[in-house]
Amino acid sequence: MISKFVEHPNDVGESYFTHFSKACSFGFKMLKLSFICFSHAVLPWTFEKKASEEIIDMAEEMEERRELAECED
Repeated sequence: MISKFVEHPNDVGESYFTHFSKACSFGFKMLKLSFICFSHAVLPWTFEKKASEEIIDMAEEMEERRELAECED
């Protein structure tokens, strides 16, 4: 059972706690972005580009982390 907790983090070149920390970081960013999106829905002049810019940044960071993990293999 323990191997299930470390299998994926090891596959991407991270410890369980490093992976946990980064995954939580992305999760909290997504929660913040959901608030921004709902705020924009109600008040369209607010956060006009914020969510899309942050999502692009997150996607780029995830891709860089993926490429780094592939290079370490």
